[in-house]
Amino acid sequence: SPLDAGIIARNAYPGSVCEKALHIFASCYGAAAGTLALLVQPFGGLYLTGGVTRKLADWLVEEGSLLSAYCDKGRLSVLLEKFPLILVKADNLAVRGAHLRAVQLLHQE
Repeated sequence: SPLDAGIIARNAYPGSVCEKALHIFASCYGAAAGTLALLVQPFGGLYLTGGVTRKLADWLVEEGSLLSAYCDKGRLSVLLEKFPLILVKADNLAVRGAHLRAVQLLHQE
């Protein structure tokens, strides 16, 4: 369908508008993640999840804009080194979370 964001990823050939769009997305995603990390200070790590993250994880790591923008916070960049950024490739996190909560509730009784 024309609203499928995967069209952009599938057509991100070197030098294409789609590739430029992915670079912009990665930079914005990384910058937003860095801002969130400074706000919540996740010393155990900031986990990025979801379909787009899962599908583009390898490209995001190789390309580098995400991590570069994540760490680009001026004098606070040093602080971000203490907050690992983790890209989650699992696609069933909702089910896993529900299972974990059910087990926790069973053990409370």
